[in-house]
Amino acid sequence: VTDSAGSVEFEGAKSISSTESSILEIIDSHVRPNLNLDGGDVEYRGYCDQTKVVRLRLVGSCVGCPSSTATLHFTIRNLLTHMIEEVEGVEQVFDEEDFVGDGSNWTG
Repeated sequence: VTDSAGSVEFEGAKSISSTESSILEIIDSHVRPNLNLDGGDVEYRGYCDQTKVVRLRLVGSCVGCPSSTATLHFTIRNLLTHMIEEVEGVEQVFDEEDFVGDGSNWTG
C-alpha cells in the first residue's frame, strides 16, 4: 500500500519510502542472489534521506572475506547509486558478533 507521500506500508511494520522500496528491490533481485552463490548475504539496516547513504550489514561467508569491502563499496554501491538517483553512498554496519577475540580485530 502506498500513501500520499510515496511511502510503502506493510501490515504490522513501519512505512518505508519509495526510495527504500527501490533499494530493497535491487538488493533482493541483484545483490542477494550473487552473494548467496558464495554463501553470503546482506541485511538492510536503513537509508538516511539527509546523507543519502544506505546502511548494510554483510553476513554469512561475507564476514571475514577479504573481498567483502570491495564488494560493498564498489559492486553494491555502484549498483545502487547507478540505479537509484537518491542514493549517494553505502555504509557497512557491524554487530557485536562480527568481531573476534577481544574485539580489536573486526572481520569485515
